[in-house]
Amino acid sequence: MDNRLDCLKRQLAVHIQQLGMFRDRTTSPSGMGFYLADPRRPPSPFYLDFRLLQSYPESAKHIAVMIFAEMIRGYPCNFLAGVPTAILPVVSSLSDRTSIPMITPRTDRKSHGTGTTIDGAWFKGTTALGFDDLITGAYSKLEAITILRDKGVQIKDIFVLVDREQGGAAALATEGVTLHAAFTISELLELYRDIGSMSLELYQEIRTYLATQST
Repeated sequence: MDNRLDCLKRQLAVHIQQLGMFRDRTTSPSGMGFYLADPRRPPSPFYLDFRLLQSYPESAKHIAVMIFAEMIRGYPCNFLAGVPTAILPVVSSLSDRTSIPMITPRTDRKSHGTGTTIDGAWFKGTTALGFDDLITGAYSKLEAITILRDKGVQIKDIFVLVDREQGGAAALATEGVTLHAAFTISELLELYRDIGSMSLELYQEIRTYLATQST
């Protein structure tokens, strides 16, 4: 399984860059970097846009689904819980592939209709595996975990494609949740540097930024 997973990860890494899901600061609106959800953080010299996955169902999305399918082997659960919104198309396909039902904790609370906080048919006393595209400070993940646990759905594992290594794993650990990432950002950057698809200057700029933003 390890060799297969490594092969899939390398394929996805190439797609992430070739299809424009990895962007450097020169393509940001200001040219100075990308602002993140946490306003306390300075602009990031890189950005990962996994919303594009839904537009490439035969390549990048398909590989992301296969990667998650390999990663969750040995983790029994009743549900797959996607954190809105970028990863939901992938989790939907993963649910089809594994025949494990999907539910969605609503981090955008509904003020109309039933006012439900979880989309799908869920039950108390069950277990879910959580999914998101990436993790920075874990804020959306922690909100989703609270929603699920408040309704009696246990969650102890979160799976992401990329860990930006900016404190998210530690934040989840305080809630008794383990992070599983297909890539750390360090692994992704090193791969791009080694295959020559990222300049040494950009690599060093991003590494410098991350060194000051690890928490």
